[in-house]
Amino acid sequence: MKKILVIALVALLFNACKKDSQPGTPDPDPQPGTNTNPSTGKHKLVSKVVTTQSNGNVIEEYVYNDQNQLIEMHWGGNSPTFIHSDFVLTYNTDGTLKRQTRTSQGVDEYRDIEYENGMPTLVTNTRPSNSSYDYKIKLNTGDSKVLGGTWLYTVDGVDKVNSVITFEYLNENVIKQTTDFGTYKQETTREFGNKNNPFRYGGDKLFLSSAPFAHKNDILKLVTITGDKNQTIEYTYTYDEQGYPKTTKTKSVTTNPGQPPYTYETTSVYTYIDAK
Repeated sequence: MKKILVIALVALLFNACKKDSQPGTPDPDPQPGTNTNPSTGKHKLVSKVVTTQSNGNVIEEYVYNDQNQLIEMHWGGNSPTFIHSDFVLTYNTDGTLKRQTRTSQGVDEYRDIEYENGMPTLVTNTRPSNSSYDYKIKLNTGDSKVLGGTWLYTVDGVDKVNSVITFEYLNENVIKQTTDFGTYKQETTREFGNKNNPFRYGGDKLFLSSAPFAHKNDILKLVTITGDKNQTIEYTYTYDEQGYPKTTKTKSVTTNPGQPPYTYETTSVYTYIDAK
């Protein structure tokens, strides 16, 4: 259960876009921190994403406060394989994320964050109704970034290492993440373009919540290798006049030794609001 949980959480970084021959209108860069935005200049926040899959639609809705902080996420749709969830995010007085509350199928789950000198050091996840879902992440930070973390679960009051994850950055984009589960490793690499990522100003810059990560640019290609299994996702997009994605088409191809390739395609449509 713990390994599945970790993979599922890392896999939430799935919203992306594709390169176009002409660069979009640049936006001012946000200051370091979670869900932070520039105080001046034109920029957009994702309010809704509708993704069409082979077995139905997935609908994501995002709500922000007057400080452009993400305060609610509602994930639903009619896909029978997608777990509907509602999220509430609360913040400390300095603007850092304090708690994420997730409610899914009537079950509440909490993610609380601790800080030192303005940077997160510990994430504690608890599910009061079932402690087997409880875990902690001891974070490794530097240069206003989360460089990785150690995922821990508790057995008879003793913390046990489940996995260790590391992140590599380039131009405010996470180009590589490696998860060491002890008996095997998983590695994900990303290629980026020169336009805006849809969650550039509305996502999570420090991996503290379930919100998509706030990469600066559009993702062109994502490759995940887990043992002998290889998944490659390529993205094709249309953009608005500011270089934000309007639509995204993804093609995922998964290969496993001894099995035929598995291909899966989706189409996403983005709706934005202007930041306050």
